[in-house]
Amino acid sequence: SGTKIRGGFGTVVGADVLCFFLYFFTAAMLDNCVTETNCYAEQNGAGVGGRSWAPVTFNEMKQWLGITVLHSLIASTCVELMWSKTYPCFRVG
Repeated sequence: SGTKIRGGFGTVVGADVLCFFLYFFTAAMLDNCVTETNCYAEQNGAGVGGRSWAPVTFNEMKQWLGITVLHSLIASTCVELMWSKTYPCFRVG
């Protein structure tokens, strides 16, 4: 048995939600997001003029994506609160 995920193409049995998400959003796609983010930052002068910048890593992009998806599931009217370490729904750090 296991989790059953029903979609337009049938039912996937034994997969958790993360596995199902990663089936469509592949590591190659995430790697492309990392590459394009770093390229954009370089083209737009990130780190110039005293601003701190380090190239984004694969794991950082994966964490950002997870937090962003989580935020889409939790109703909040305050963006600053959503990114704080004391957000009431979960703890970071």
